[in-house]
Amino acid sequence: MFSRPTRMSFVPAISKLFLLVLMVALPALTAPLASAAETPKKVLILSGVDPNLPSVIMVSEIFRSTLAKGSPARVQFFSEALDSLRIPDDKYDQELVKLLQRKYEGEKFDLIFTITQPALKFLLKHKDELFSDTPTVFFLNSEHDADGFELGRNVTGVQGGIELKSALDLALSLHPGTRRVVVLRGAGFRGRFWESLARKEFQSYGTNLEFIYPTNLTIEALRKDLGSLPQGTVVLFISVLADSAGHAYSLPESVSLVAPSSSAPIYVVNQDAFQPGVVGGRMISHEALAKAAAELGLRVLGGEKPQDIPPQNVSSVPIFDRRELRRWGIDEAKLPPGSIVLFKEFTAWQLYKGRIIGAMTLIALQALGIIWLLFTQAKRRQAEQENARLARLAEAERKHLDEVVSNVPGIVWEALSEPGTNKRTTTLVSEYVEKMLGYSVDEWLSTPGFAMTIVLEEDRERAARETQALFERGQDGVLEFRWVTKDGRILWVQSQAAVICDEAGKPVGMRGVTMDITARKLAEESLRQSNERNQAILRAIPDLMFLQSREGTYLDYHAPEPQQLLLPSNVFLGKNMREVLPPELAKRLISCFERAERTGEPQVLEYSLPIQGEERWYEARIVLSSGDKVLSIVRDVTDRRRAGEELRQSEERFRNMADTAPILIWISGPDGLCTYFNQGWLEFTGRTLEQELGDGWVEGVYSEDHARCLEIYHSAYDRRQAFKMEYRLRRADGVFCWIYDVGTPRFSSDGEFLGYIGSCIDISERKRAELEMEQQRSELAHLSRVTMLGELSGSMAHELNQPLTAILSNAQAAQRFLAHDDVDLNEVRDILSDIVKQDKRAGEVIHRLRLLLKKSTVEHQLLDLNDVVSEVLKLVRNDLLNQSVTGQMELAPELPDIVGDRVQLQQVVLNLVMNGCDAIATGPSGDRKLIIRTGLNDGEGICVSVADQGVGLAPDNLEKVFEPFFSTKPHGMGLGLSVCRTIIMAHGGKLWAANNAERGATFYFTIPVKPELPS
Repeated sequence: MFSRPTRMSFVPAISKLFLLVLMVALPALTAPLASAAETPKKVLILSGVDPNLPSVIMVSEIFRSTLAKGSPARVQFFSEALDSLRIPDDKYDQELVKLLQRKYEGEKFDLIFTITQPALKFLLKHKDELFSDTPTVFFLNSEHDADGFELGRNVTGVQGGIELKSALDLALSLHPGTRRVVVLRGAGFRGRFWESLARKEFQSYGTNLEFIYPTNLTIEALRKDLGSLPQGTVVLFISVLADSAGHAYSLPESVSLVAPSSSAPIYVVNQDAFQPGVVGGRMISHEALAKAAAELGLRVLGGEKPQDIPPQNVSSVPIFDRRELRRWGIDEAKLPPGSIVLFKEFTAWQLYKGRIIGAMTLIALQALGIIWLLFTQAKRRQAEQENARLARLAEAERKHLDEVVSNVPGIVWEALSEPGTNKRTTTLVSEYVEKMLGYSVDEWLSTPGFAMTIVLEEDRERAARETQALFERGQDGVLEFRWVTKDGRILWVQSQAAVICDEAGKPVGMRGVTMDITARKLAEESLRQSNERNQAILRAIPDLMFLQSREGTYLDYHAPEPQQLLLPSNVFLGKNMREVLPPELAKRLISCFERAERTGEPQVLEYSLPIQGEERWYEARIVLSSGDKVLSIVRDVTDRRRAGEELRQSEERFRNMADTAPILIWISGPDGLCTYFNQGWLEFTGRTLEQELGDGWVEGVYSEDHARCLEIYHSAYDRRQAFKMEYRLRRADGVFCWIYDVGTPRFSSDGEFLGYIGSCIDISERKRAELEMEQQRSELAHLSRVTMLGELSGSMAHELNQPLTAILSNAQAAQRFLAHDDVDLNEVRDILSDIVKQDKRAGEVIHRLRLLLKKSTVEHQLLDLNDVVSEVLKLVRNDLLNQSVTGQMELAPELPDIVGDRVQLQQVVLNLVMNGCDAIATGPSGDRKLIIRTGLNDGEGICVSVADQGVGLAPDNLEKVFEPFFSTKPHGMGLGLSVCRTIIMAHGGKLWAANNAERGATFYFTIPVKPELPS
């Protein structure tokens, strides 16, 4: 009786519940339709780092949710990212600007959010090109991130207040026995900035704490050092975005790499760095910053102008990891008030309250659904049709998902663990594997562990170890290694791997996407090599370098040695040079900055500074750098200035010495032209310095010496050799004087040819003395010839009597023939012919005598020595016969010509022959023999020898016989051989004597073959 009314009463209740759900849902369903008709607000979120970082995602979601809830109008969001940590924005700056211009052409944004400093810097730099009038709200981790920026109008924002001393005070309060603090700040300019700021804030601790600032360490080295820290040490992790090897990291990544291995507690000042292994610290809350920035954005969208809203600072808050507090034995009661403690342990109800409620709600809903299904049993067929439609839709969605997976530019994969083993079997791999690697899906799935078998052998063990580590920790991660494709190519790949866990949280598999990053790796390697080259070049530069703002604030520096700096870097970095340098020098440098900016030309400034107690001189070359920076390259020129001063003094001393020297001095340059003449030269020539410079001095050289003088000079100049020459130079009174000139090449310390330096002396007196000596020598030679001819007078008379007697006899015979009436003309002709012949013979004898007796100047000409010897023997032939001496000539045929004076050389041969006759005069008549030889003497020209068979010379007299007035003959004057040696030496030869092996002596002389004819 009661069941029927009960069922009837339940139906209206269900109907009422359904109507209530419709009433609640209807406004939500109609709200989008109503707002669609309104013009939406357009907001651009521009991130300066990887948009996939958890902190960036959280900040973006807070922006979106806060504006969506607080704005009366619908808000449409757009997102862009720079990823400047891994790739500097200046590499693709202009390309990105062009892309954004094309992408958002015609779009007008109502608001722009910038996340981190690189995004704000990019927007301020290119705002006029992109979004000139768009209001901007910035989000900065630190108030220092905006240093040096001109925000201008339409810009406001929020910034965190990083308090390094407060952060360290907090850590010290939790670790009372701390004696040592390790401050991690990273490499590069930002690292040096944080170090400078930390040193400044930590000065108040004095010597109570030892501060360590690790530098030039890679992440691997840093991890190793942190693992060996002694007790009583605290680590303050400020920021490590790059290590000494040039590798860039995000803040979460760098912390997660080094924190787990640290043997000392780690405290941070940025929520991005709050990773596992970090105790905590007083840090910037990104959530609080994001909410504050979003509230500013709502105010701007509501109509307030950004310039009317001052930038807001958000204070840091203490946040801690309960797990690390327990690890280091820190009582939570000691934490400062308002501290946030994360990762607390909760009860099952606290952990799964939502799930329990959801399950109960689900059960209730299922019950209602069952009731509703019972109520709608009549409509089952309609429901079944709807289910079939939904199944078809699900199948279509699955196919669509497969298409999406196949079009992902990477290999999508999934691998599940086999129960009871550590092996994982690939259950899914996208078809992109064939396009990327050349292997088919069947090859991949049919071979266990196929993915690891194609890893390059050098990377295989590491890839397997890192994969297993991710799996065991149950953490997502990124792996990089090299795969070998089917055609043998090697690809660098990056695998974004996520661990699959069961309901109990136990890892049961892995899935992920592996993408080809070969191009990126090549670019990174190229960048690394470029950085290494740049670093090597920078290390090789001995100069100081300073990077400053145009107002003069020091931003960065390079110094080969710290002692080269006026002040330590932590003192001057971040300060204006007016606070560091002497006022006058700072003023001069600022003027150079202004001229460089105005003209665009490099500026050069020399100045002095006291360094290490010594006055040093510097030369600064100032140029405009990228953006609004100024680069100064400073070189220490102290040594150069000292050398210049020493050179000036040396040149002054040289000029004073040269001008007072009693000789003529000249200097020429590398081009051979004269650049200097001393006062002695100018006074000698009576000309000015301007007249003599270059080749003007040649005007004073005697015309006959001009060509020879220049030939000697240019020949030595071409060979860079010293030279000596004699020429005649016009004196101030017009008289030409003989000058002896000696020139020496000049070279710099590194071997560069600088020209010549020469000195000259007046040798006119010496020349006159030589001329007088030559005349006396000629007189002596003539006297010697006359003396010898006197000794030959009997032979000469006999020589002349023979042709004269023959002439007389022939003339008398001719007279007798002519006395007859019958004259035989042929006989007369023969007689006359004989008379002519004998007359010529007598004439030759007289000619030879005249030449020997004649006083004449030396006349050099080409001669055949064989002819000279033959003529002398003809001259003394009768004398040899009278003394029963046999003259034997052994003349070498075809001897080359020599250059000499015929009369003088005949005198030498005649003297030697006459001496030979005297040497054998006392010997038996049958043994009186002279041998006259000619021949070539290797290296010394033609040799003439006269050998006798006399008694020879005493060994002590072999050289004395050539001394003046020394003679071995009773009535000799002792001048003949002395004159002969002088003649031979004047011809460039030599004369000597030697005893023969058996008996007698031989006199030798040599004459060079065809030497230069004397001028």
